[in-house]
Amino acid sequence: MFFIKRINWLGIVAGGFVTPAFAQTVESQCVATYRSAQDILKCAQLNHPYIVRERSRLKQGDKLLDIASAIPNPELEARIEHQDSAGQSSISTDITLMQPFELGGKRGARQLRAKAEKMSLASEAVSIQEQASLQAVTDLYRLRQLYDEKDRLEEALRTFDKVARQYRSRGRLSPEQAISLS
Repeated sequence: MFFIKRINWLGIVAGGFVTPAFAQTVESQCVATYRSAQDILKCAQLNHPYIVRERSRLKQGDKLLDIASAIPNPELEARIEHQDSAGQSSISTDITLMQPFELGGKRGARQLRAKAEKMSLASEAVSIQEQASLQAVTDLYRLRQLYDEKDRLEEALRTFDKVARQYRSRGRLSPEQAISLS
């Protein structure tokens, strides 16, 4: 119950919860006991599957510029021909080295595209983080409501059980009381 009482003031703290977690480093895993709603929210942000996926996509995005800046590898072809005619053998070798040259700013365009894709991935990651955080806060509010509803339902069940025991303890019931008991 102590845990639930801590969640009740989540609305007060939730105002400043949206911080870019992707700009921060992942500190550590969740703690065993939560002291505030911020602890619960940080744990949800660290371990939410969508946020973990976006974090790995951002790591991939960091390498996009390196890939776009790379110069294409040269290609090497080798061909060996052997001919044997009239007792004379001959071997001919043909080796070709091909290096592609990119003209017209193709490499620069690839680099710009990689930077744009990285920025797009970062903005998607922030959007996903905000959605996951909002969902976590909504789920925490609903959890608090469920605990309140549980207490009310338990109280109502105790009251109805008390009334039913009172009716059962009477010897004979009038038809109206029998219907109320059932």
